[in-house]
Amino acid sequence: GELNLAPVSFGAIATIVAFHFGISGSGLAAHLNLWGIIVGVLVTAVIGGLVALPALRLRGLYLALATMAFGVFL
Repeated sequence: GELNLAPVSFGAIATIVAFHFGISGSGLAAHLNLWGIIVGVLVTAVIGGLVALPALRLRGLYLALATMAFGVFL
């Protein structure tokens, strides 16, 4: 029943990492390969775990403020 205000931030992290590591080719021939998607998901899972560790003790307004601060920081 708690609210996380940073899911779009995690999507942005995955997108940036997948784009950085998974683009093959250049110009109109560029395409995203499976390796970039896997690396993006793994990096996002690690960062999500690091954000979740201190947030486990928070409830209500404080959890919302902490996740919103992460989103703003990102």
